[in-house]
Amino acid sequence: MFHIFTPLISIFLRVMSFNTFYSKTVSLFKFYILALLVFFFFRISQLIYFGNFNDLQPDIHSLLKGIWYGFRFDTLVTCYLLFPALIIILPLLFLKQESRYTKVSGKIISAYIITCLSIIVFILIIDFNYYKFFHTHFDNMFFGIFEDDTKAVLVSVWTDYPVILILIILTLALLFLRWQVRRIMKNQYVFPFKNLITKTFYVVLLFALFTLGIRGSLGTFPLGKDDMIICDNGFINDITPNGIFYLKETIVDRKRYKIDNSIEPILKKYHFPTSKEAIKMYLNDSCSLTDPLNCLETLTPTDTFLENNPPNIVFILMESLGTHYLTLHSQQLNLLGELEEQLKYCFVFKNFYPCANGTILSFEGILINSPSTPVSQSQYSNVPLKSSIALPYQKAGYKTSYLTGGKLGWRRMGIYTLNQYINEAEGNTEISQKVMGAGESTWGVYDEFLFERIYSKLEETNKAGNPAFIFALTVTNHTPYELPGSYKPYPVSIPKDLLKKIKTTEDIAKKSFEAYQYSNNYLGELIRKIRESDLGKNTIIAVTGDHNCRQLFEYNDKEINFHYGVPLILYVPEKYLKKSKIDTTRFGSHKDIFPTLYNLSLSSAKYVKSGNNLLSNDTSIHFYGINNYDLGIDKNGAVFVGSNLRYDWDPKTNWFVPSENPDKLNALYDQTRAQSFCMDYYVRSLLK
Repeated sequence: MFHIFTPLISIFLRVMSFNTFYSKTVSLFKFYILALLVFFFFRISQLIYFGNFNDLQPDIHSLLKGIWYGFRFDTLVTCYLLFPALIIILPLLFLKQESRYTKVSGKIISAYIITCLSIIVFILIIDFNYYKFFHTHFDNMFFGIFEDDTKAVLVSVWTDYPVILILIILTLALLFLRWQVRRIMKNQYVFPFKNLITKTFYVVLLFALFTLGIRGSLGTFPLGKDDMIICDNGFINDITPNGIFYLKETIVDRKRYKIDNSIEPILKKYHFPTSKEAIKMYLNDSCSLTDPLNCLETLTPTDTFLENNPPNIVFILMESLGTHYLTLHSQQLNLLGELEEQLKYCFVFKNFYPCANGTILSFEGILINSPSTPVSQSQYSNVPLKSSIALPYQKAGYKTSYLTGGKLGWRRMGIYTLNQYINEAEGNTEISQKVMGAGESTWGVYDEFLFERIYSKLEETNKAGNPAFIFALTVTNHTPYELPGSYKPYPVSIPKDLLKKIKTTEDIAKKSFEAYQYSNNYLGELIRKIRESDLGKNTIIAVTGDHNCRQLFEYNDKEINFHYGVPLILYVPEKYLKKSKIDTTRFGSHKDIFPTLYNLSLSSAKYVKSGNNLLSNDTSIHFYGINNYDLGIDKNGAVFVGSNLRYDWDPKTNWFVPSENPDKLNALYDQTRAQSFCMDYYVRSLLK
């Protein structure tokens, strides 16, 4: 291709000055090196700050490979950013040295490069701190700063991060970069060769290298998202791309996975030729598939006792109720308060996982069984879906309610829940009016007052002659970890060995532990109050977390359970248990909560077959959990569908290690992708 343009370039080089063009391209190369140094600085900072060198030492080859791939990602991003500058320089090939364009273009390039480098530094600082909190680079949750309660998010940022110090460092970095850019632009460089062949070769080589840099690869396919996973070490995979690339992929994915009702994208995502193949794999039976949606629905057994004695159902989605903190509880580091005593009367499933790793994602994953979210903010926000967990209860004559300590305007949930078979919704404003002395934090009413309102709501509904279904969402256990001044915490003394593992300051860690304790304490008070009252005879309580608390600790690949795990806590009056099988070592996730509750509480009720009844006596059931509709976990191990990384589980250490026999996880792999596809297919079909 280049031989076509070579004669034309030669003609222009005969009559025009080449040195100006050459000088500017040398400056571009120096800007490229400067940008690479900025990227390298942040990558090494992430490696030093977040990396566990004991884990990385045996995998030094993969680490070096990650750094090499990181250089390629950095080059790709930098070349994209420098390309407009190259286009501005290009006319210098065809103009005389003293032209006005030469002076103007120099100023434009200088301003453009300073702007680009400033944006790079700014985004990388945000990404570094985002990773510090969420243990992941930019993803869809990043947009929550605009879609959540933005003011509350910014208060959390101000409280949890040294914003002033970050701004000072950012300002100094930008001043330094501005000085470097102007210094480079002032230098003049003379091309050392005068013959036309060498000059022509230089121009051709320049564009060839630029093309290679933008492509990032000499192979068939350009460098892309698939190259982000280079080994089975999650941390090394994390440090390979840079924050700019992560942000770009997040924006692309947000547009790419915009909620629609087409099936083809999810067939491709989960590697199925047809929806029938996926449904057959998920159900593992001979469903005729004449009506696929009916195949994905099932009925609870007919039960005259439940028809005559419908229990109240209280489901509580707790902010950041992670399993890891649960295991750290001791008398010195008390993280449970009153809940410790009440757990004696409950079943606690610890091999349990959230359907997603963000509040809104888990919320909708539970409420409407949808992997594609947020539907509540999409064009389908007003569409009632029979996948709603509240529908079977509303049909059975229950008074259905949504209660939250937060604002009803958060993610439009005050409106959206009413569209999903919820009879009434109450948020911080309504609870403050109905609960005397209810205090508020940045995010809303403190949990103790939400729990007080749940109890009074149960009483009101039962007095009116209806069984109650309550879906509650807590908000207090969230940065900036504000607690009522009247609360007197149980002892929170952080052991020295644990303190060494914590990545925040001791002050923030203590606040996080106290907030976790506070919420659990008043959850325990609610369970005790219900259990010891007449309501305790006919009220079932289910509690889980929306996601793990991710601020204090770094998790390696062995700690999948701590990284992602949330518990499921069940309080079930004896008369509703009947002959249920109680095995709290079973694996599960959010998908299993309501199949379990429906079978405990409803007779002949139709519901979406989203998961398993965790209390079933059927020994043939495959009990497994799914996180983020990509990670499957069971008693054999864990598998990531997207990357096909596989891990064995050691029940003695509770650790996951790279699998020695990956084939034994094939059933888990197939079940994970089939369940994820079927729920997405079901909801998309309803949206049509």
